[in-house]
Amino acid sequence: MGFPPFSITLAIIESLPNSRSLTWSLPSARPLRAPKHRGHLDHATSFSSLSWWSKGNVEVDNWAVAYRHQLEASNQLIAPNARFFTELAALYIRDVKHSRLDPDYIQELVALPALRKRWREKLTVTPEAESETDWTSLARAMRSLPAGVQRWTTKHVVGMCGVGKFKVRWGYDTSAACPCCGEFEDHLHIPRCMAPSTSAEWDRQTVALELWLDTQVTDPAIKHALLSLLKGVCDPSLPSIRVVPGRLRSAFQSQQCIGYQGLLEGRLSCQWAPLQEEYLQSRGSQRSPTLWASRLLHQLILLGFQLWAHRNLVQHLEDNVQ
Repeated sequence: MGFPPFSITLAIIESLPNSRSLTWSLPSARPLRAPKHRGHLDHATSFSSLSWWSKGNVEVDNWAVAYRHQLEASNQLIAPNARFFTELAALYIRDVKHSRLDPDYIQELVALPALRKRWREKLTVTPEAESETDWTSLARAMRSLPAGVQRWTTKHVVGMCGVGKFKVRWGYDTSAACPCCGEFEDHLHIPRCMAPSTSAEWDRQTVALELWLDTQVTDPAIKHALLSLLKGVCDPSLPSIRVVPGRLRSAFQSQQCIGYQGLLEGRLSCQWAPLQEEYLQSRGSQRSPTLWASRLLHQLILLGFQLWAHRNLVQHLEDNVQ
């Protein structure tokens, strides 16, 4: 059984002599009332015993399922769209016509090659680190941050922000000294500043993070490993894989591949969430490990932001005005 689409049927009718009167008289001559039928009626009874309408409904259902399986087999998320003769322009990406603009996908196609080039030049993210990073959780964490913190994060990740190095370059200051310790200041110096007040702020923020990890039912071994890796931001010699349980060592090394600074910039290894999921399942918890990961990144980015806020507070103290 097969019927031409309604639009084609209407076009054929309109091509006939006196088509205008025929087209407008069809509804009044015989109103079309399509009966309603539940889908997949053949699951409850034999196909041969179904009515003509029900058989047609089953046949169309089967066509739709077969087409979906065909798309899945070819790794396509959406069905390709045919270009209509009335379309003045169409967007094709990898020989597939798109019926809508996906800004995230287009941004990835346009910006990612240039971003990867910059990563290579600045030694920020290696190809190995890129494949190890949980980008999905980072995207979710960024969306949850206030707009101001989002902008701050993007500036500090690339290093072009209001630190001493760039204030001199932009002509806003004559010294690139850190307002807390007097050393040369770039964006990497902020969490590594050895001034007593900065060290005290770092301790306050890491203790707060440890308490937060406990409230989120974090695997104690994962908590210990993450806090150890975080110490590597200030002193890369501190984190040691020897004190990490065997089941966490791959994730620990993965995070080291990404870099300790990556923790403060939202680059978490994709191996942590599955390990947290195993722990939650062992406790019979229904908590989401992916939500845990995105919320952890939220906290880590805010940790770096609080250190920046502390730096600004010191700079603008009355007894520190130059």
